[in-house]
Amino acid sequence: MTIDIKTFNELKDLMEDDFPQLIEIYLSDGKKHIEHLQQAVDAADCDQLRHIAHTLKGTSMNIGVIDLAGHCQLLELQAAENSLQDARQLVETICQDFNQAEKFILNSF
Repeated sequence: MTIDIKTFNELKDLMEDDFPQLIEIYLSDGKKHIEHLQQAVDAADCDQLRHIAHTLKGTSMNIGVIDLAGHCQLLELQAAENSLQDARQLVETICQDFNQAEKFILNSF
């Protein structure tokens, strides 16, 4: 799991007292996004996969969760091409990335 510590710490410094709330929202929304990705891949819904992957990619990149953002980008691109060939594996990888990022984030307070 690659975390851009500089980005993470800069955001933490910038947000100051609001940072814990931001992280709480990121983790809460992230869990929902993961669940929705799993549902979308089960339903073979490329539009939903693309939309959710795009959203999770952006929020993850903003706080420095590089691997997760990269895997979301791959899923987003494949879904945009209506390809589900690797979607199930990518969703599983995204889930693992998120769980590792959550552990790191929770240990950073």
